[in-house]
Amino acid sequence: MSREDSLDNTLNIDTSLLMDEIKENERYFFGSTDYVTQDIILDMLDISENDVFVDIGCGLGKVIYYVNHKVGCKTIGVEGDDRIFRKLKENHSGYKKKNSGKSGGNVLVLGSTGAEVNILNRKIEDIDSIYDEILKNHVFEDKDSLYFYFFNPFSVEVLKSFVAKLVEEAGMNRFGSKKIELVFYYLTPEYQMALREFPLKLEQISKLNDYYKDEFEKCCIYSLR
Repeated sequence: MSREDSLDNTLNIDTSLLMDEIKENERYFFGSTDYVTQDIILDMLDISENDVFVDIGCGLGKVIYYVNHKVGCKTIGVEGDDRIFRKLKENHSGYKKKNSGKSGGNVLVLGSTGAEVNILNRKIEDIDSIYDEILKNHVFEDKDSLYFYFFNPFSVEVLKSFVAKLVEEAGMNRFGSKKIELVFYYLTPEYQMALREFPLKLEQISKLNDYYKDEFEKCCIYSLR
């Protein structure tokens, strides 16, 4: 059994669902972040159990369940494709069932608070409801951080709308004085150009395992100034 399959089994999810079917549709971009890459990215972040991690375009939930499992923080997955979301709900039920005997219904390896995992069937354009979900029942302390994770899931124009709304919400102090970071895996030049329009600071760049085969195999972390 591969490490990918083994960790899927540990989390009681199946992230191979629909892959063959989706790949047959050449107009549809679908990918997931393997667990090795996730470990590298998590090592780059100063993430703790008090933070919130939001995966924009979460697919079958591979990232949100692993981060919740490994770090013990609240995670939120946003997926706009109805077909994928139906399968995501199956993984969600499996993850909760696997860990139903644990505090908060989740497996926590750092022994923390039993933070929840939420999934949203939302188009990324439905920005207001996504932010409402982030803020619901969660009191941010100054030391806490809010992370947004992107794996090149949508158009540049949609990304710009999302980031513009994030800047607006932060300017209204809806997130308090907390740190806000945007984490991009496989960042294209088009995305990089778009991000220059906003008050973001590039904090880190890490070349990943296949960088010398593919120059976009890197993780870039931006903070909101």
